[in-house]
Amino acid sequence: MDEYAVEAVPQFGPDRTARVVAWRERIQAKFMFNPREPSDPSDVRAIEQDIAAKRANLERLLASGPQQLTHFTQEVMRIRAALLPQLEAAAKAVAQAQADRSLWPFE
Repeated sequence: MDEYAVEAVPQFGPDRTARVVAWRERIQAKFMFNPREPSDPSDVRAIEQDIAAKRANLERLLASGPQQLTHFTQEVMRIRAALLPQLEAAAKAVAQAQADRSLWPFE
């Protein structure tokens, strides 16, 4: 957490930001890591559950990808087919205008 991230929070002005940053520094100063002290099993379990939930969500999103791509492809093809007659009519009008212009005697 840095000061700029805290300050970006809506309704956090300089005063509140300074208090939050000072609180963080006080907590940080008291923290002493002891690698010999075992991790709390409930903390480990909570982290593993969080990772498993995020993994399941990502796998679900990835699994739905091909279906979404198929849907998007079908939608693009439908829109393209609907616009094709308009495009052909416009191309025909341009060709006719060019042909008419070539016959114009005043150039």
